[in-house]
Amino acid sequence: MKIGKIPLKEKQARLELGPKIITNKCDFKELDQKIISLLSKKDMDLSELSKSLLVNGKTIRQHIDKLIKTKICIIKDYGKWNSFIYGLV
Repeated sequence: MKIGKIPLKEKQARLELGPKIITNKCDFKELDQKIISLLSKKDMDLSELSKSLLVNGKTIRQHIDKLIKTKICIIKDYGKWNSFIYGLV
């Protein structure tokens, strides 16, 4: 497994994303439906979902694990830096 350094542009984008996530008021009841609608358009990894929904990765991961247990979502591939790419069944 080869893990490379994160480019400065990506680091800056992640730093700017933090305050947006903290100040966002998300309705967690509808989060599963939002994740499903995004994954129906395109397979995404956790960071892409976090950028799209402005919700932290830990919360998205919990909801995706629930969707995997109900067999709605699956891990399709590995992306950049060996992250999981999720998609619908």
